[in-house]
Amino acid sequence: MASLFGRTSTQDLSNRSQEPRKSQESTLFVGLLGAPFASASTPYLGGKASTCDTREVEMPSQVANWIRQLVYCPPKATDSTSSVKKLRRANELAQAAKLVSDFCEHYPALHIEPTPEALEELALSCSSLPRSAVAKAFNEQLSWSSGDMEWQPRLRALFALEYLCGQESRLSRTLVRKVVAEAQDILRHLVTEVPQCREKAAQVLALPQLSSHSIRAL
Repeated sequence: MASLFGRTSTQDLSNRSQEPRKSQESTLFVGLLGAPFASASTPYLGGKASTCDTREVEMPSQVANWIRQLVYCPPKATDSTSSVKKLRRANELAQAAKLVSDFCEHYPALHIEPTPEALEELALSCSSLPRSAVAKAFNEQLSWSSGDMEWQPRLRALFALEYLCGQESRLSRTLVRKVVAEAQDILRHLVTEVPQCREKAAQVLALPQLSSHSIRAL
């Protein structure tokens, strides 16, 4: 407070020297909250020569939303992981479909029945792929979804299923169970309507390793 004689007291000088420091502290607090808060600041944020402190800072609704998003927003890495899994699954399905179709559709004209070497090679290749992908490939090969009506590829698929089920690998038997469970209607149709596939389709349906439900369905 100025004295009556125009002099400044020691207390007044001390108060004025602390005012810039308060302004600087308030500005730093605003900076921690980010640019959106700073752009919406008010004169009460502690400008030059202001006497307010950080306890008087107003909290606009947009700042509250910004903080809420910062805390609760889920990480974007989840979307990336999901995309990678989808691409991997699509690649596995494509590999299995090509593997089975090449085996069933490419064969010598006079030797429809596959050789033991060809069956062994197929089983080895299938072991490196998920059972679900291979099972889907066999189901598509047995069905008429591709528009192919020839019986020869389906007969070779039946030979392959019979061979896989006779392997000691539990994974191979589980694969065959899955195919038969999902393609029982197709197999029954081959038994009743396709003479060239009738015997082998009946054998696949009656394989002893299949579930009791599959055997009863025959």
